[in-house]
Amino acid sequence: MTAHGVFGMVWLLGLLLPAVQSPGRQTRFDFETGDLQGWKVMAGRFGAVVSSRDHARNTPGAPYPKRGRFYLSTTELADGGYDDGMTGVIESPVVLMTGDRVAFWIGGGGHPDTRVALCTMDDAEVMEARGANSEQMRHVEWRVPHLKGKRVYLRIEDHNKGGFGHITMDDVELDGQVDENATVTHRLRYPDRVKAREARLRREEELRERQRAEHRRQLTDMKRLAARGKSRVYAGAALRAIAIPMGGIGTGCIQMSGDGSLANWQIFGNHRAVALPNSFLAIRCAADGMRTVQRRLQGRSLRPTDDEGYPCMASVRFRGEYPFGWWTFADPALPVTVELEAFSPLIPGNANDSAIPCVVFRVTAVNTGKQPVRVTFVAVQQNAVGCNPELPIEGDRSEAYGGNINEPIIEPELAIVRMSRDGQPQMGTMALCALGSGCHAETPKASPSPKGETLSSSLASDAELAPGKRRTQEFVLAWHFPSAVHGGDIPGWATRGYMYENRYADAEAVVRDVARRLPNLLEGTRLYHDTLYESNLPVWLLDRISSQVAVLRSPTVFWGKDGYLGGWEGCSPAKGCCAGNCSHVWHYAQAHARLWPEIGRIMREQELRWMKEDGAVPHRQPDSHPAFDGQCGTILGAYREHLLSPNAEWLRQHWPKIRAAMDYLIRRWDADEDGILAGPQWNTLDENLGGNSSWMGSLYIAALMACERMAATMNAPDIAERYRRIWRAGSERQDAALFNGRYYIQIPEATPYRDYGSGCHIDQVLGDWWSRMLDMDRVYPESHVRSAMAALYESNFRFDFIGIPQAPRKFVHDEDAGMQMITWPQGGRPEPEHQMLYADEVMTGFEYAAASTMIYAGLLQQGLTVARAISDRYDGRLREGLTASDFSSWGYSGNPFGDDECGKFYARAMSSWALLLACQGLVYDGPAGTLGFRPRWKPEDHRSFFSSAEAFGLFTQKRARHIQHERIEVRQGRVRLRTLIFQIPDGMRVSEAKVTAAGNVLACTTTEQGTDVRVELPSDVSITAGQAVEASLLLTKR
Repeated sequence: MTAHGVFGMVWLLGLLLPAVQSPGRQTRFDFETGDLQGWKVMAGRFGAVVSSRDHARNTPGAPYPKRGRFYLSTTELADGGYDDGMTGVIESPVVLMTGDRVAFWIGGGGHPDTRVALCTMDDAEVMEARGANSEQMRHVEWRVPHLKGKRVYLRIEDHNKGGFGHITMDDVELDGQVDENATVTHRLRYPDRVKAREARLRREEELRERQRAEHRRQLTDMKRLAARGKSRVYAGAALRAIAIPMGGIGTGCIQMSGDGSLANWQIFGNHRAVALPNSFLAIRCAADGMRTVQRRLQGRSLRPTDDEGYPCMASVRFRGEYPFGWWTFADPALPVTVELEAFSPLIPGNANDSAIPCVVFRVTAVNTGKQPVRVTFVAVQQNAVGCNPELPIEGDRSEAYGGNINEPIIEPELAIVRMSRDGQPQMGTMALCALGSGCHAETPKASPSPKGETLSSSLASDAELAPGKRRTQEFVLAWHFPSAVHGGDIPGWATRGYMYENRYADAEAVVRDVARRLPNLLEGTRLYHDTLYESNLPVWLLDRISSQVAVLRSPTVFWGKDGYLGGWEGCSPAKGCCAGNCSHVWHYAQAHARLWPEIGRIMREQELRWMKEDGAVPHRQPDSHPAFDGQCGTILGAYREHLLSPNAEWLRQHWPKIRAAMDYLIRRWDADEDGILAGPQWNTLDENLGGNSSWMGSLYIAALMACERMAATMNAPDIAERYRRIWRAGSERQDAALFNGRYYIQIPEATPYRDYGSGCHIDQVLGDWWSRMLDMDRVYPESHVRSAMAALYESNFRFDFIGIPQAPRKFVHDEDAGMQMITWPQGGRPEPEHQMLYADEVMTGFEYAAASTMIYAGLLQQGLTVARAISDRYDGRLREGLTASDFSSWGYSGNPFGDDECGKFYARAMSSWALLLACQGLVYDGPAGTLGFRPRWKPEDHRSFFSSAEAFGLFTQKRARHIQHERIEVRQGRVRLRTLIFQIPDGMRVSEAKVTAAGNVLACTTTEQGTDVRVELPSDVSITAGQAVEASLLLTKR
């Protein structure tokens, strides 16, 4: 190097890092000196890169969410303004890593071209992070042990000129020291690096194009979509997003992570996440000549910890089919493999036993070695009575703790630790129980803990395992918190305590009851799971159908001591999201009412209880204005609740209010009774829609159809005829006015509201979805509905979202597929101020309804493609860079057990149950004793789970030559039957029918209408668990 070069290098080094803080072996860039601290703008142009802005732009008056005085920004200008049109690249100094941690705060854009990347010296990107289209900064922490001893740097890329087209950063920390020489050399090579990087990016883009083409092929490959498949196994990165709720319906829950940890405790009436230390399962092993080894049942990849001297397992794999979670652990230091099964009782038709505040853990050790092994199963639990979710917990210390008592109770077949608070029973109790002989407490009874502290206790069970043998140990954890408050501070909706208090005096009573009845509770829960997964639908589809039942166990739902069953829309990070059992959201949900008709009736009765004198149903309880779609949903839900009842008594009791709700709809929006709507219609997209649309219109027709049928049941023929006249007129006139030859549109009012006009709307035939689930007439002509669903798929389904805006909220990662709410394939998008909100968003609750409507309409491949896209999005891998707010997915997604919309565990996602109803074509009318099926899924060889008013079971249909055989097997409960309905191939008729019930031949008559065959029995037949009805239909050509 020349003398000039040496001088230049020294001069550069002097300017590099005037204010970098390097405590110990860590480098920190906090920008508090008001300069870049060695970072450099390598390309492009920015303004005041280091800014001291004090107030947020989007929330006037709020402080800017920075960490100190200064922070880094690619949007701020020196004069205090901002410019998202500025673009460029900024790089940090090069750091030689001596540890494995990189951490920082990041905000701003969540676009593909606004990001921060951790790079190695060959410019390979190891990790990346984005903002969440929010001024709020979130903390990012990366563990990169494979980079220890290597040189890295951070690169900020901002190539976006749109909204949130910028990045903000603060408090950047790396385990390592700045390498000044490497920094200078690396920056001098920047032009060559850019060329090399551009070439690499071209190659990567070509690869991505091939991958996108393959993704598209797989999503539309019917062979792949229809393959039975195997239970999904989650490992590695696919564990990061998993949070499976364990607990009863409306009891609070514990969210278990993909690594097996009890990660989030929400049993105190809280939404805010609470991590309880010293709360885990473990195993201790020893063999002759070997030292004792102990491990906690938690993989070390996500949250490595060694509380109480129990290191994490070396590896973990997870399978989940709700309500069960199964973890398989392995560690080379252990002479056994370990399996964990966790569940909370979930038994369709039995709401009480599905609402027990407990988790059951079944730990199995298998001796895979060649010598005997001594095994100790351990459960460790912190006494969290008195926990305040707003206060931090460090070990056994928290300001909220004090006076905590742990009492071991050892009995011949049971060991319990009762956890309470001295002299304060209102604070609640917890209990840990180990089942079986020889179980013991590893910690003695302790006096009340000092103020600010609590206690942790453990139970254990010992076993000797011969080579090749296995042993299962069962633990039960229960909670009981009578002082919990639900529903925020909304008078008339808020409630206190839990429904389980009416059954159990405390948590000890819970574990004793569960321990006593565990064989039956496990059998009932497993029977539900096994029957559902005995369906021959693809396993991935069964996962989607069943997984959203988890919403009922999340903090989205609470069941108060007074019997009130409350539902938020979803969960915000610290509270419920959108209160009041919102009718325009909850009417999409199907799983709760289909599996527990009692719960459906309870929630419907609550809704009707708050009805106004004029028939208006508040869309948020207890008092709000009606939403048009919510009001229709109330009526349609009431008809569903009637059909899922054993008799007509429930309808008889509530018919006056149901009729009043229908008449309110007619008076307010269809005063001339021509079936065409007029005026502003508040709806689930949080604005008024105006005029005539198939979205609202089809719901209106379906509600009229339901009321016609309910009126007939109530022996009110004149009322039934009025409703029939209106819906028939509306069906014909709406179809004529709104079907444009491909799909259904909206005709706005002269005064615009929030409209979509010529747009192709995901819910354009939502009423037809309802009418098919309730086995009513078609809302519009079958061919038009099929055309509309085909157009929806063609126009709104995206195989990825690269370059496609999602606004105002982004729920889907750019490389994932999904269906947008509204598109305008023929143009005519309204101006932004008059355009329907959320038009560009992607939300699963709507997608499930659309997918099942497609299946009902005969578009099986399209419906499965939409559903599979959702399955692929929620595959356990963490998607970041999404919209971060209380009313979104919090900035990330991917949990298979609770979809996102306006918060986590969103209620609308329980519409996924309709996928099962559509595939099997269920027909059910409990009071009439009617049960039938019209399978769209493999009608030649169909098998699926079904549920009814008082039972669940398995339906099977097989076609062989000219015989169609039906079998309806009751697995639990009782079904009363008088009429059976089946569908035969087009062009065929029934020449002979034979029916048996519980092995007895029954007389029957058949009638046919189109492809439907009605099999009438001479009298009611009751089929109970273990029995079946079978029908053989001999078919001939017409």
